[in-house]
Amino acid sequence: MPLLTIKLDISSDLQYRLDKKLKNKNKSIEEYLVELIENDFAPNINFEYDYYFNSFLNKLFNKEKEIELTKIEKKFFLYLLANQNKFCSSEEIKDNVWEGKNMSVFTLRNIINKIRAKTYYDIIKNRSSHGYKINIK
Repeated sequence: MPLLTIKLDISSDLQYRLDKKLKNKNKSIEEYLVELIENDFAPNINFEYDYYFNSFLNKLFNKEKEIELTKIEKKFFLYLLANQNKFCSSEEIKDNVWEGKNMSVFTLRNIINKIRAKTYYDIIKNRSSHGYKINIK
């Protein structure tokens, strides 16, 4: 395996938190970085209750059973995955998932309820006046 040398310039606060996390995980910085890189390239995005999204196949599964999503459900789900680190407003969703076509709040809520019914309730978080976010494990 090739050797990679990395120099990190981090704050003392970040160094402290990193040291604490590594101690709790009982891992070296090298093991932790390899894990982060492997997870970044992993084709599966894991959720609770054995649900996962295979990004290579572009499909959602529970254990080995595929969860059938309609075209709009999948488009919405993929949009939340692409923006997994933030809450997406209804306007953003309308512009990017419905591509500016007419979408009511009730239509959006209906899509969310259908995805939750096929999976589990907490897979999609909502925060009043902030929007919606995918809940990744």
